[in-house]
Amino acid sequence: MLQCTGQLVVDVLREAEVLKLYVAREWLQREWRTLVCTPPCPVEYVPEDGEERHGPANDTACKSRLEGRGKAEWCVKTAGREREREWYLTWYQFVEKGAEDPFAALQLLDKRSAELRKRWCERCLDERRNAWNAARVRWWAQMDGRLTLACR
Repeated sequence: MLQCTGQLVVDVLREAEVLKLYVAREWLQREWRTLVCTPPCPVEYVPEDGEERHGPANDTACKSRLEGRGKAEWCVKTAGREREREWYLTWYQFVEKGAEDPFAALQLLDKRSAELRKRWCERCLDERRNAWNAARVRWWAQMDGRLTLACR
């Protein structure tokens, strides 16, 4: 809400608007943490009962291995908990730092690509790059609904 006091125009946010900003920031930080801690190529599965669900976070596999590529192209850790741990160890130092500015932190995958290629295959890194780009688009699209600030 804008208030005019003589020559000065003062911006004042109502308590409800400040709360919306806080909730949106908390949501975005949670989204970032989930995204950065998800290893490449999470495997989705359909259980026997036919209801679609996502597998546990450690249900992940090297895309090059799944596609039958030569072993030289595989990730260092190709499946399971070791793969999840490897990904987390790669990113743990950026989880909280990235939460301060998740949109800027999305650039880290590209900035660190040379280092990441030593342990992760190009197909798995492409999958994460696509997931991170999709997250960027999804987050921006959802911000309008989360930040419906009243203007008077």
